[in-house]
Parts: sequence; C-alpha cells; structure tokens
Amino acid sequence: MAKRESGRLMLESEIPAFVDAVIETGCDICAIGQDSYALGDLEEIDAATDELAHIDEVACADS
Repeated sequence: MAKRESGRLMLESEIPAFVDAVIETGCDICAIGQDSYALGDLEEIDAATDELAHIDEVACADS
C-alpha cells in the first residue's frame, strides 16, 4: 500500500476538486473502494508528472 506523505486523509469536501485537478492533467482517474484512487496509465502519468506533483504540493500545504 502507498505511504501517505501528508499524514492526513482528504476531506470529503476536497474530493471533487482533487478529481477535477487530476482530470485537467489529462490522466484518467478511477475510485477504488472508499479510500483509494488509480490514476491513468503509465504514459498519462509520465506526461503529467509536473501537474500531479503540483496537486500533491497544494494538498499538503492545505493540511
């Protein structure tokens, strides 16, 4: 299982903005259960690395 860097879970109210931000990078996103997401295929993730890192930076700054 992936390690959580920020140490906090996303609030339910933050999920729509997170999903929208990931989609804007060009990556597909799929919810897995109640607490996990799978992001696109490897080519999509590689192409969107900088944008995805920015999403993570913003999420960690808000915690």
